[in-house]
Amino acid sequence: MTKVADAPVPSWVEQATSEQSWVPRCPLCDERSKACRLQIDHYGIAVGLSVCACGFVYLNPRVSQDAYLQLFVSGGYRELQSRHVGYNVYEGLEEDQTRYGRALAAFIGRSLVEEGEGHRSFGDILDLGGSIGAVSRQFLSDRVVVVDPAFQEVPTDGIQGVLKANAETSANFDLVLICRTIDHIPDPVSFLETAVKHLVDDGYLWIDAIDYELVREVSFDLPSNFTQATLMALVESCDLEVIAVRRDGRHVGVVCQRG
Repeated sequence: MTKVADAPVPSWVEQATSEQSWVPRCPLCDERSKACRLQIDHYGIAVGLSVCACGFVYLNPRVSQDAYLQLFVSGGYRELQSRHVGYNVYEGLEEDQTRYGRALAAFIGRSLVEEGEGHRSFGDILDLGGSIGAVSRQFLSDRVVVVDPAFQEVPTDGIQGVLKANAETSANFDLVLICRTIDHIPDPVSFLETAVKHLVDDGYLWIDAIDYELVREVSFDLPSNFTQATLMALVESCDLEVIAVRRDGRHVGVVCQRG
């Protein structure tokens, strides 16, 4: 592994953190935000967080959406991770995502069989925040479209950027994957609402997040922090019904379908 522990924090981090703004209402339940507390995250960056009565924990104040996207587009996210762990995280990325994807495909497959959905293929898959696409490649499918703001190399069926309701992906999908991504989204409700618009009526959606109840820490790159209860609240706010729950280390995830 390439050592990068002594690499400087990307210069744009200082600029982004100097342009933060107050979040007046909880991004999950829309209640008025309470006073935030300040702490130093594991990258050594000062962050503020608000804890809502609904249980949702979010960075407050936080950088703008555009500045936050720059974290990924510039490669700064992986730089921060690499600096923190002391080696280049890109080197093991495909192996890690492949292992995760295989286990996830098996879990979702079993969940659908238990729901009476015997199948050979997952059909058309939309992989949001799919990174290098290694996770969705582990699913037997007819077609996969990967959407990510920071491709190193855009795949044939890839869309560089963020999902929008009128995007190229306006055709509906049988399975939508939101793998280890929702924590990075400042406005998770709007993001999930848009994702659901791309789901066929009898389709399925997978979403997972770091369980804040287990880790009890926040970091600059995770503006949204969920527990199992608040993740359930998120999917229910979008009229999704949970059919299976999976725990994987510090992550919790759910398979959903339209209610």
